[in-house]
Amino acid sequence: RNLSVRWSADDGETWSAGKTLEPGWSMYSDIAVTPAGTILCFYGNGPKRDFAGDRLTVARFNLAWLRDDASHAARAESARIFMPHGRDRRDFIGPHAVELPSGDLLMSAPWGRPPADTAELIVNRHPVPNLYRSTDHGRTWNDEGPLPVRWPFTGYVSDGGVTLRRLADGRIALLMHRHVIGFKGGGLPVICFSSDDGRTWTEPTLIGDPADDAAWYVMNDRLVQARSGRLLVPVARALGAE
Repeated sequence: RNLSVRWSADDGETWSAGKTLEPGWSMYSDIAVTPAGTILCFYGNGPKRDFAGDRLTVARFNLAWLRDDASHAARAESARIFMPHGRDRRDFIGPHAVELPSGDLLMSAPWGRPPADTAELIVNRHPVPNLYRSTDHGRTWNDEGPLPVRWPFTGYVSDGGVTLRRLADGRIALLMHRHVIGFKGGGLPVICFSSDDGRTWTEPTLIGDPADDAAWYVMNDRLVQARSGRLLVPVARALGAE
């Protein structure tokens, strides 16, 4: 409860008192700042305690509101639900978005892990998550259906999250995490690329040694491009995983 935001003027040494964005239940929050200076807080929430909530919500405000700065116009919009979970879908968590050169936004989120040992026949209804596009800076979103990515692997995209990253050469990289039944949190990272702003994607590729498939866990926002152009994927490794 009580999702709050704070600010620091000394590189994180000290922090302000929190200002509440969501007094009720909330989960998996993320924050971003637009070029115009609007601060966005993106989170799941719902009427009761839950792992991921039943709706995706965004709150908008500016630094003047956060800092109670009377010398500038404070702006804060009421948090609004922009994407409820469908009745026939599992909860989805770990969303990630990327801004296109046109100013449009692309967003995707895994469907979420079902209960342990669920028959793979069931989870294969949604082997890849959907892709969402916004043409009004995130105020409304269009569901474009399942990502146009062929999924050749056993298992499905885990609830660890996805990463959409604009690379130095202009392509969009999509990093996902394969979950295989029986591996708690296990599965290698999977990566593919788009050269046309998400309309088509390359064949996805597993990253790493398949012998380590049970020992990896990849959360969202886990793809880094070094100045050399090299791509880095930080992962967690479960010691002693079988």
